[in-house]
Amino acid sequence: MQEHLDPTQQQQLQQQLDAAAATMSTSSSSSSSSSPADSARLTPKADEWVKQRRDSHKEVERRRHEVIKTGIAELAKIMPNCSDRNKGGILHCAVQYIQQLKEAEQRNAERWTFDKMLGDHHWKTT
Repeated sequence: MQEHLDPTQQQQLQQQLDAAAATMSTSSSSSSSSSPADSARLTPKADEWVKQRRDSHKEVERRRHEVIKTGIAELAKIMPNCSDRNKGGILHCAVQYIQQLKEAEQRNAERWTFDKMLGDHHWKTT
C-alpha cells in the first residue's frame, strides 16, 4: 500500500529529516571523548550517513512525483475533449479550457449587465 502525502506533509517530513541530519552532525562534532575512528564514522560525509540521506531524499521525491502523477490523472478525467495522455498535453488542455471558461464567464457577465440595464430602462419607460 502506498501512502500519499500532500505538499505540507512532504515539507514536514523533509524538515524532520533535516533536523535528524543536523542532530547527527552536531552530536558527531561534539563528541570529543570518542576515538578518531568513531569520529570518522559519525561525520556527515560518512558513507552510511550519505546513503541514508540519499535514500530519504529519494523517498520524498518518489512521494512528490506520485502526488503530481495522481493530480494530473484526476485532471485528465475531468477535462472534456482532451485526447492527450501525456502530462504536458493534459496541462495544456487544462489551461486552454480554463481560459475558455473565463472568457465565457466574462461574456455572460457583460450580457447580464446589458440585460439588467435594458430591464431597468423598460421599467422606467412604462
